[in-house]
Amino acid sequence: MFQNTCLVSRLKLAAQDIIISALRKCTVKKGTVLIKQGEQGDALYLVASGSFDVFKTVDDREEKVNEMTPGQMVGELSLLYDTPRAATVVAREDSCVYKLDRQTFNSVVKASAREGRKRYLEFLKRIDVLQGLKKDQLEQLADVLSEQRVPSGKTIVEQGEKGSTFYLLAQGSTEARKMINGQMQTVKKYEAPAYFGELSLLARQPVAANVVATSDCVLLGLDVAAFYRLMGPVETELLERSKHYSDNPI
Repeated sequence: MFQNTCLVSRLKLAAQDIIISALRKCTVKKGTVLIKQGEQGDALYLVASGSFDVFKTVDDREEKVNEMTPGQMVGELSLLYDTPRAATVVAREDSCVYKLDRQTFNSVVKASAREGRKRYLEFLKRIDVLQGLKKDQLEQLADVLSEQRVPSGKTIVEQGEKGSTFYLLAQGSTEARKMINGQMQTVKKYEAPAYFGELSLLARQPVAANVVATSDCVLLGLDVAAFYRLMGPVETELLERSKHYSDNPI
């Protein structure tokens, strides 16, 4: 599970082994505060079982902003940037997490993440909708992207499924296809650099069409939790651009 997270998947196998050996499994009782907003981070956590609610306090008002489920990581940005925790995370039920301490994170993960950041930053600067993000915001985005290679002909997302990822198309081409009048028709084409998957996340609705690779592709993925956390500054721009789409948002 931990090897599949974006930060760890970029590491060499020897470094991954160090990380895995340093993990500590912890049980977290319902109602326990795992992370508290404003505190200095001393560890990151990967949810192994159960679930957590994420709360953020703004102007003395606490609001639930997200949920964490198995496979999702929390607390990594505080360690990467040596900043206070940005939100409070509370166990919704009896849960289990894997904990990675700051010292191991700094010696193994942090250095590698910053090396990989440069390549992603160059690509992100080519995405016009991201021009509204500041340098530090682009850096945070680059640090949580996960890269995957997709062969031509593979279906990346399917119509009707729950949107879980915002995709950036770094190389290759894809098509959005939808069943119309009993026939599968192409409703939109994407050529790198491009992006898709944002509308189902913004609208919190199922994906409206299949997206299929029409060549070998390289995709950079931003999971739903990171999307809501980091893409807020360009949400209005994303919604505005969606008005120019057809009636088939992806």
